[in-house]
Amino acid sequence: MDTNKIGWLRELFPQEILHQTTVEKLIAQGILAKPVIREPETDFTPEFDEGLYLKWINSNKDLPQPIVSQLAKNNARNRKITEYYIDNKDVYNKTIIFADRYDQCDTISKYLNKNGVSADVMYSHQGNERNAEVLQKFRNNELNVIVNIKMLTEGTDVPDVDTVFITRQTTSIISMTQMVGRALRGPKFGGKPDAYLVFFQDDWQKAINWVIWDSKTWSYNSRNRI
Repeated sequence: MDTNKIGWLRELFPQEILHQTTVEKLIAQGILAKPVIREPETDFTPEFDEGLYLKWINSNKDLPQPIVSQLAKNNARNRKITEYYIDNKDVYNKTIIFADRYDQCDTISKYLNKNGVSADVMYSHQGNERNAEVLQKFRNNELNVIVNIKMLTEGTDVPDVDTVFITRQTTSIISMTQMVGRALRGPKFGGKPDAYLVFFQDDWQKAINWVIWDSKTWSYNSRNRI
């Protein structure tokens, strides 16, 4: 993804692509899990300041922080996310939920625990030692759910994750790749045959080019949602 390093890659690999395969073959070989896509609606309509929207839409950046906070702090929306897991816990089982604010993590985790789901949180505020303990419990199947803020995007080895919840839409291909990758380890590498990828959809009133997961072509496409 780093265009600044393309020149070096060409120097190192002048022959360019050495081998290609298809997603279908990787799934058949058990290297990748087969993605099962779900897109539940939150019924929440974010409010965009017109000036902020116009400034942001041309910036090629992900959502502005005021909008992220608006989404993360809405209690009804967080409740909808947790209820969706509770109603389908026998399907989604071992799940990583990606949130945006530490108080959102706490809200979702507390509500899950109150309803009989063993859950905990991971975010930078609580320190590395505490986060390591939580992750180990998750690995040991002492927890059903971890709610985190981008701490489990890469370099984390929990191959038997069944499901990933992405609690808001994004315009970042890199963020999307990192998050869905937590559940896509196939059975050949300790993962599952199927991986549930759950993308929560808000009722946007603006035209935004979201990154969406295309399970047929294993690529990312932009979609306007008005």
